[in-house]
Amino acid sequence: MLRVTPVYGSRFQSSAPMGTCSLVEYAKVKVLVNVGGPCSADWPEHDVLVLSDSTLESLGSLPIYCKKFSDTRILATFPTVKMGQMTLWDYHAHVSLDGGTPPFSLEDMDMAIRRLQTIKYSQSIPIGSNLSITAHRAGHAVGGAFWILRRLQDETRIVITSTYSIAKEQHLDSSTLLKHGATPDVLVTRPGGPALPLAHSILKPTTVSQTQKRLLESIMSVLRREGNVLLPVDAAGRVLELVLLLNQCWEKQRLGATYNLCWLGPMVGNTLEFARSQLEWMHDRLGTQFDTSKHPFGLSQVQLCSNIDQLPTNNNPTCVLACGMTLDHGPARDLLLRYASNDNHAVFFTDTAQCWERDAQVLDSMANTGAEVAPNEADAEANDEEGRLISKAETNKFTAAYQLLKHWCDAKRADEEMPD
Repeated sequence: MLRVTPVYGSRFQSSAPMGTCSLVEYAKVKVLVNVGGPCSADWPEHDVLVLSDSTLESLGSLPIYCKKFSDTRILATFPTVKMGQMTLWDYHAHVSLDGGTPPFSLEDMDMAIRRLQTIKYSQSIPIGSNLSITAHRAGHAVGGAFWILRRLQDETRIVITSTYSIAKEQHLDSSTLLKHGATPDVLVTRPGGPALPLAHSILKPTTVSQTQKRLLESIMSVLRREGNVLLPVDAAGRVLELVLLLNQCWEKQRLGATYNLCWLGPMVGNTLEFARSQLEWMHDRLGTQFDTSKHPFGLSQVQLCSNIDQLPTNNNPTCVLACGMTLDHGPARDLLLRYASNDNHAVFFTDTAQCWERDAQVLDSMANTGAEVAPNEADAEANDEEGRLISKAETNKFTAAYQLLKHWCDAKRADEEMPD
């Protein structure tokens, strides 16, 4: 018998917590899929944990999980391990620099990373006496995987996938879901995301090329009016697609002397080094480019900045890919506060994955440090100027990214301009 239990992250929950976690029970084996977060959850007993990709939505709670389950087997692809390490380090750095208390320590992170067992695409590993599990390419993030559970006695197949992309992109080939998972006995997936209902009636489906063209045109329109562009990005996932796309645009149109292109975050140098060494997990054309001309991640047009003080000061309009997709912390939050007073500047959301409800532990940290301002009370700014810490009751339960997206969607539905 097959049983699927969403632990958290279900679209049918009343709230929209960050990350996903599900329990799949089949052939007397319990498989836990992802431990997104960071949050502290009551994870059920299980035999093996599998991680879909390197984003916070898939492994944000891994250090917390490993302290509770010290012997459980954990499977992930090699890029998920390396990029996941960058993701966790990046989150820890953001919270620490804001004066908050991260939900896990650096030692917890290192211990969790050492626990991971790497697996290759199409490699089958037995779990239990009558079941095997196989990872296949999911797209979306380098090393991203969907999983196939195969019962050996009758070849019954259960396909488990969270986020996938069937389109070929700048740095990733398309998912092999249509090849290896087209005719499963059961498909377990999670369509959309917590912010999808907000923009469902506004944003129309487009092809990858149309989306890229629209994004580049929107960015250039802001730069041409002497405005700056903020792109909140993750630490080591979808940011690789964006930075490649923008670097190619800057090279092709020779924009380097007129507009700045920056990648801002505490771990950007390390992330780029890991990306350069993982071309075999990416699109074949990147390997061909490396063999025939230059490394695709040379990024000749991109300035790497580990902190906001390293941004260029030449007064040219600047496009910044800044870590901190929630806009609750990190350089993306700092740049939002800096750019917000000038309506020539713009913020572009390329992913709604972190438009979620804040975990109770995050709310406590925000209330204790006063590092993040909550815009849900009219007198929040005045209170902050008086030096009083924002209480948990005054802190909006949704991330700043979610709140901005909601205001924008409400304005679009009313055919109005978004209020300041």
